Amino acid sequence: MALWTAMAGPRIRGERRTLAPAGLTAAYLVATLWFSRFHLLDDALIHLRYAELLVEHGFFTADGRAASFGTSSPAFVLLAAMLHALAASDFTTKILSVAFYLAFIFGLAALALRGTGPARAGWVALIALALTPMALRWMTDGMETSLAAGIALLLGIAAGRVRTETALAALALFALGFAAVLTRIEMTLLIALAALAITIRASASNTGRAPGDALRGAPLALGGVAALLLLWLMFDTVLPDTAIAKATGEAAPADSLAAIAVSLAGALGFGAGLTALWLAGFSVRLYALAASRDRISYAIAIVPNLALLVLWAIISLRGQYVQGIRHVLPALIFMIAANTAMLPARDGTVAWLRGISAPRLAKAALALYVAVIGFEFTKFHAIVDGRSAAFLGMRALNLEELEGENGIAWDVGYLMYFTKAEVCDVNGLINGRRAASSPENTRLEDCLKRDVEFVFVTPENATALIGKSGSRFVDWPVCGHYVFRNVSDTAPHYLAVAPDRAAQICPQHRDVRPLRQAALRAS
Repeated sequence: MALWTAMAGPRIRGERRTLAPAGLTAAYLVATLWFSRFHLLDDALIHLRYAELLVEHGFFTADGRAASFGTSSPAFVLLAAMLHALAASDFTTKILSVAFYLAFIFGLAALALRGTGPARAGWVALIALALTPMALRWMTDGMETSLAAGIALLLGIAAGRVRTETALAALALFALGFAAVLTRIEMTLLIALAALAITIRASASNTGRAPGDALRGAPLALGGVAALLLLWLMFDTVLPDTAIAKATGEAAPADSLAAIAVSLAGALGFGAGLTALWLAGFSVRLYALAASRDRISYAIAIVPNLALLVLWAIISLRGQYVQGIRHVLPALIFMIAANTAMLPARDGTVAWLRGISAPRLAKAALALYVAVIGFEFTKFHAIVDGRSAAFLGMRALNLEELEGENGIAWDVGYLMYFTKAEVCDVNGLINGRRAASSPENTRLEDCLKRDVEFVFVTPENATALIGKSGSRFVDWPVCGHYVFRNVSDTAPHYLAVAPDRAAQICPQHRDVRPLRQAALRAS
């Protein structure tokens, strides 16, 4: 409670003019969340299957036998397991994702109501961006993204404002660091930057350097270290198999920078808006410091804003695959929160910002915002429609008849969860460290050694599968055809089963053509 009070600042009361916008926002959220209620990312069902098996066996596993670090977020899987144990549902991870998203929105609203001047404008702008359809797409798709965003928000506020004079504040920072690392290993970077910023600020706040100033960021750092130690004790490593499988090990700075740019552009107004808000907040902060020429103050301002740069350096050195804005979102939220938390309530050096409330400019901004939401919703509708159809279509099949059987997939989540089968993942996410560190060709060859009963493939995947196996799969009937859409491309997926199982698994074929015809679509 004390930490929250330190973060939030003075309370603003009696603002009735916020009731109407709040009501419209609530109605918009309810309608959009209801429309996207069946929208789950494939990887979200990997989390859900891990949660099921954690409840059944008591350890992290993909098959119920061997321990596996095939999840990007142990904390999210643990929370899903707790909820799933209370009330098993196909929507467990979706419920958690939406709950953390709403907590993120309400937290920002509280900060905006308590803030004043430029700081309030920053929180309101972040709320507006978090309400866009693309934000809803990424933050409510059943993944840990909304949880990671909320933790990054708290880390950013800690870097920009929180002091650690009390034992309660230190304990809260320790818990925050612990939770951050268990949510995503990449959050270790944000912990390091936040701890450094806290330490520098503590040193600058005293006229004479106190012996404990260098340790002010220690509770946060110790929380992160404790979580890293726990991961090592559980898995003999701190890097999940997903991080290994998605990295080539070859440095690619230009490609990584392009991938980050594409991921931000692919989030449309959400990605562009977050980038603009970060740059605006950082620029305002530097402008406010221009007159002082205080090196310590500059260091306090700059350190949190290194997050995206350092993240890019790590990604480029590892040659890591960037899958949408999810991978850079925590760093952006962290930097925006730190900049906003450091903005003064009133300062002559930023007085020009008060012009943003001018009626004409406000109306123009609102019109642009509505236009962005309208454009994004057309993309959002197509993406949600395709994913929802895939979820409901597979849910309607008799895939439980494949429990205990073997299958091959490049996107394993849907099949892993609905079949409860032994899915061989050609992408290397769930089949152990050896598979994760092997080239894709080797993984495919290993998968083909199994006696499989189903495959889940794109046309390109089907071509590779048939090219490696000859005539083994060419005449397998396609049970289902599912279209996964993104902003700029479409990826059809086909579920094919062994001919002798087709009538049992999918008695009403939606696409009875053999798999070889799906492969032809890639040519």
